[in-house]
Amino acid sequence: MKTFMGEMTRPEPSRLYRWMVLIVVALAMFGNYYVYDCIAPIADLLAKQLGFSDSNIGLLQAIYSIPM
Repeated sequence: MKTFMGEMTRPEPSRLYRWMVLIVVALAMFGNYYVYDCIAPIADLLAKQLGFSDSNIGLLQAIYSIPM
């Protein structure tokens, strides 16, 4: 298929391919949100067993969040 000015058009991706891309992106986003919030459930454990203060836990969360 040629279009104006001799450029080639790409074929449209299949329906299965589009659904697979959607599922992979959705799982990646779910994993990102899960990992991003993984410190909050163990904050009490860090405070009680390891003696972390609220400031230490906040600093840990901040350092952990920098790459995002």
